[in-house]
Amino acid sequence: MPRHKKNEAQLKLEGNYRKDRHGDRDEATLAHIVDAPPACPDSITHPAARETWDLIVPELVYSSRVAREDVAELEIAFRALQDSYEMRDVQKVFIGMMKTSEEYARIMSIITKREQRFIDIMGLYGVSSQKRLALLGAGYGAAKKKKNLAQAMTE
Repeated sequence: MPRHKKNEAQLKLEGNYRKDRHGDRDEATLAHIVDAPPACPDSITHPAARETWDLIVPELVYSSRVAREDVAELEIAFRALQDSYEMRDVQKVFIGMMKTSEEYARIMSIITKREQRFIDIMGLYGVSSQKRLALLGAGYGAAKKKKNLAQAMTE
């Protein structure tokens, strides 16, 4: 997915506005790029999903890959991620109680579909495949934030 087109004001601020190229644009049809990372929606309640939101969404916003219209789609992606985390928690609790392989397969099918939805949507925003898989793996315990040198040395 290509980046959203910048509006006339942003182009002028950056010194990239050209009247011959940008003069006949319809400003109403352009996306409105978000300047500050939106807060994590209240519908996302799982702690690991909220931490993952705080890790990835600011990076997308600061690289001008998110418009106001995209926040709803990001919420859908992170709700799918939350479902995946919650189903993994259910799987851990009931792993010994499952009597048939069909029950296990049903849970794994749900987890796989939710994870694939997250991966697909994040791919639209230019998140690399390795990073998407790392984000999925990080949430099973909790999303890991990078520690600075002082924190690493005091542990």
